[in-house]
Amino acid sequence: MNQNLNTFESLGIKSVGTTAQENTYQWLKNQYLSYGYTESAIRTFTFTYASQTNKNLEVTKIGSRFPDTYVVVCGHFDTKNGPGVNDNGSGVVSILEIARILQQVNTDYSVRFINFSGEEDGLLGSQNYVNTVVNATSPKMDIRVVLNLDEIGGVANAVNNKVNCERDLSAPTTNNAASNQFTQDLMRYVSAYSNLTPVLARAYASDYMPFQANNDVITGLFEFN
Repeated sequence: MNQNLNTFESLGIKSVGTTAQENTYQWLKNQYLSYGYTESAIRTFTFTYASQTNKNLEVTKIGSRFPDTYVVVCGHFDTKNGPGVNDNGSGVVSILEIARILQQVNTDYSVRFINFSGEEDGLLGSQNYVNTVVNATSPKMDIRVVLNLDEIGGVANAVNNKVNCERDLSAPTTNNAASNQFTQDLMRYVSAYSNLTPVLARAYASDYMPFQANNDVITGLFEFN
C-alpha cells in the first residue's frame, strides 16, 4: 500500500483534463489487471466537464450466490490542489488492496470497485455513474450497500487512532435505517480487525451522496482528525 501511495503521489495533480489524471487512470487499470482481473471485468465510463473528458473506472468481481446484487466499494482518484496523498490517495490504495485480496476469495455478492473522477468539482463522476449506469436499466442496478473511502489517512503529527464510520442521516429517509445498520456493522469490524477506535459520524459531501439521493444504502470511512 505504501508503494502504491508513493506512485499515486508521483503522478502529480490529477485535476480535470490533465495528463496526470489520464496517467492515473491508466495506472489504476494496470493495477487491477496485475491482480488477475480480466479486461472483460473492467469498464470505463467517460463524461465531459469543462470541455474536458473525464473517466470513471469500474471493476466487477462476480458473486457466487447473488451475481446480480452488488456491493460497491468506491472512492475518487482526482485531486485539486496537490497530488492528493490523503485526499484521496489513501482511499484509492485501500480500494486497490481490497480488490487485490478479494480477487481469489469467493464472495456471495458481486463486488464493484469504482474509481471516480470529478469528485473535487462537485461529485461529477459518481453522479454520472448513478445517472448512466445505476439507473440505466429497469429495474435499476441492485445495490446492497455502497462503501465509500475518502480521505482516510489522518493528519501528520496528530494521534490518528480513530476513524469516522459514516451513516446516512439525509433525505430521503427510507434508506437511513439500513445505512445505520451497515455502519454499526462497519464499526464492529473496525474494532475487531484494526487498532482504530470507530466513531459514529454522518455521511456528507463525498461520492456516496449521489447514491444516497438515489435511495441506495451507503456507509463510509473518513479520517477522524
